[in-house]
Amino acid sequence: MKNPSLKSIWLMFGLFILLFIFNLGMTPHESAAPRIWLVLDGWALVLSVLLLLRYKLPTKKHRALSLLLGVLVASAYLPFIENGWFSLISGFVVTTVSALAVFRTFEVYRENRLHMLHSSGKGGVLGSIALGLGVGVLWGALNVGLMLASGNEAQFKLTLSSFVVSLSPAILEELAMRALFFAFCLHLLKGGIHKRGQRFTCWFMMVVPHVLIHTPNAFIEKGVVGGVVSVILYVVIFGLPFAWLQKKRDVTSAMIAHGTVDCIRFLLFGLPM
Repeated sequence: MKNPSLKSIWLMFGLFILLFIFNLGMTPHESAAPRIWLVLDGWALVLSVLLLLRYKLPTKKHRALSLLLGVLVASAYLPFIENGWFSLISGFVVTTVSALAVFRTFEVYRENRLHMLHSSGKGGVLGSIALGLGVGVLWGALNVGLMLASGNEAQFKLTLSSFVVSLSPAILEELAMRALFFAFCLHLLKGGIHKRGQRFTCWFMMVVPHVLIHTPNAFIEKGVVGGVVSVILYVVIFGLPFAWLQKKRDVTSAMIAHGTVDCIRFLLFGLPM
């Protein structure tokens, strides 16, 4: 790995792995998942600030859109407001700052950027919406099947909260925990993603860190082998499809697909909190 920028990316990932392992050894074990989510939120915030310090703010239109995305994510925590304001405020801040950083980085490096919304080309905006909904419904059905196979009982309940709460994973995770990591790779590689190692690194960082924060309980309950198996399953079944949508279509289609998957889960199995 001769490229020093690639080394920097992998060193950062190595540090994240150390924090992930350290977190598994902390008590109480039931707080391992929330703790590592908090770590990745902080990580996203730090990367975003570094990008903004380097490239400054995006255009006025993108600043307004970043603020709107932050408000939408904050609204996802309104059903849980009695548990405190922290999630609402942190969701707003992380989403808004990440969006500003992503938009600005893609303004600087336009050639290899991710498209936020494919307004032109095959299908246009409607094509992105249809693709996102189609993938979301298919993967939502797959997720339901996996949950039923794991012993969860489905009980359909149509609530507005199920749709509202799904805004958080749809927007925050796809933006701050996937598109942002690609943007930071683009920054370190100075916009050049031409070699196989560079492409693999960008794909890896778009998928694996986000997958890992879903798996602390698997490592604690099933050991290293069981945890690694869970990581591989998450990568293949969920991580790669959403990353593929971002890379091959646009970030919006990935947001719609991710939100649809979670909305279906919330409608059938209830809200996460």
